[in-house]
Formats: sequence, C-alpha cells, structure tokens
Amino acid sequence: MATARISGYVLTFRVTLAHPAHEQIPLFTFPTVESPRFPKGYPASVAFDFGLWAIVMFGFWFMARRASRALQSPETGSQGTVADSQTRAASDKDLDDEPALAGQVDGTMEPAIGVQRLDIKPVH
Repeated sequence: MATARISGYVLTFRVTLAHPAHEQIPLFTFPTVESPRFPKGYPASVAFDFGLWAIVMFGFWFMARRASRALQSPETGSQGTVADSQTRAASDKDLDDEPALAGQVDGTMEPAIGVQRLDIKPVH
C-alpha cells in the first residue's frame, strides 16, 4: 500500500517541477525582442533536439544490451536475479493489500455502480 502511495507522491513532485520548467524555456530562449532571428533560441532548440536524440539512442542501446545479456545467461532467464524476484514478490504483496478498484470488487471486470454498460454495434 505504501509503495503505490509513494510512487504517487514522486510522480506528483516530478510533474510539479517539470511543468514550470517547460513553460519557462520558450520564454527565455525565444524572447519577442529578439525576433525573428532568435540568436539564443535556435541554437538552444538544436541542442535540445540533439540531447533528446542522444537520450533515445542511449535507451535503444541499453535495452538491446539488456536483452542480449538476458539471452546469454540462461540461469536467470526472464526472472532476473534472486534479488529481483524478492523485490517483485514484495511489490506483489503490497498490491494485494491495496483496496479493490472500482469494477473489481468481486474479481470480475464488471462496471462500478452507477456506470451503464454501452452495447455499441457497428453501423453498416
């Protein structure tokens, strides 16, 4: 239960910090007094684009390396290490302690009370 709550707080904190930062970047890199040349804005855009590309390429490389290592070590397989399985078991236990979500009260995926089921049929 605490794991879900902590991850919610972390996500909220990250969004709270990122949102103002992303709003301020265009204001400082593309001030209207410098238009239409934007001597700071265009180089900053190129740097941000290159940085984003580099991060994505690193992600592709890292995931490919991780997949190839998983294939090379059959003793761990897709389960990972012993520590990973213990962490996974602990997180599964935390999920079992969570209250049931709406629509999953009795283990089925029926809609919650007050939600109407819509039978949508294709129009010919």
